[in-house]
Amino acid sequence: MPEGPTRIPLCSSTQITATLRRLGCYPGAARRGSHLAYHRRRSDGHILTAPVVLGKREVSRGTLRSILELLEISLDEFMEALR
Repeated sequence: MPEGPTRIPLCSSTQITATLRRLGCYPGAARRGSHLAYHRRRSDGHILTAPVVLGKREVSRGTLRSILELLEISLDEFMEALR
């Protein structure tokens, strides 16, 4: 059976934040409601930011896709760091 493109998994908030930390992202100082800003510094010094919802058993695939796009993380890179 041929393999297609990697499918975005359903992950909990805890899985997403742990994986982002493994990828070098770090949480912002302040929490805003049910979200926490995660940051990633690019090699050119620019800081990327994405809000991550907390306390969810399942974060929608579209939300995870948006987080990865904002932090410039490829799906393959995320999948490899996801444990």
